[in-house]
Amino acid sequence: MAETTDFVDILSEQVTSGIDQAQELNLATLEVARAFAALFEPLMPLDLRPKASGYLIPKAAPGATSVIDEVYSLAGKVLDLQHDHLVRVAESMTLPAPAEKS
Repeated sequence: MAETTDFVDILSEQVTSGIDQAQELNLATLEVARAFAALFEPLMPLDLRPKASGYLIPKAAPGATSVIDEVYSLAGKVLDLQHDHLVRVAESMTLPAPAEKS
């Protein structure tokens, strides 16, 4: 059983490390794209530049960070519910330990 737990721990660490690296690479790529786009922004005609009133998001909408926090909060609650449910399913399918003979 310990070998399985060790394997899962190692796999979990590798997956989370890979996700972290991919997210950091994504952020770095966005910064490069932003810097590249800034080179051309002054060349863009004024009538083609995005206007605040032209966006689909209303001005009164919550900020992006607030929305992300709320969505992740909800996702966490859903994951907790799924976890609890799966634990109960696993417990209901586990055979009781044999009684010890005296």
